[in-house]
Amino acid sequence: MTMKGEGSDHRHYNPKTRSFEAPAPPSTSGRTFLPEQQVLGLLANNGGKIFSIQFEKRDGTLRNMTARTGVYRGPGGEGSRLTGEGMKYDPTDYQLRGVFDLERDQYRMIGTDRVTRITIGGRTYRSSSAQ
Repeated sequence: MTMKGEGSDHRHYNPKTRSFEAPAPPSTSGRTFLPEQQVLGLLANNGGKIFSIQFEKRDGTLRNMTARTGVYRGPGGEGSRLTGEGMKYDPTDYQLRGVFDLERDQYRMIGTDRVTRITIGGRTYRSSSAQ
């Protein structure tokens, strides 16, 4: 059975063709993940506050990140809100969400379908694979 986010409907960036046309392989790590709808709901209700997250990158490694949503272009929150408009693809088609990584001071994408742990709004949600 193919779950949403796995198999042929799940795509990732292919650096050889510089496109998002290559199917992303399902996770082979054996890890369990939080339900994607739960993660999206938590992020939507967070109001742009800081949160920490652990997720499996497409290459199978785990990434820990302290980030926030609701970020703006420009220093000090000046400028327009980053919405993803103007991108050549829709990140939600690939189970991705744009955030600002506070540790690296850069914008990053997180895989919402491969989250193992998220601490948000004073509560920690974890799968059995969280480290």
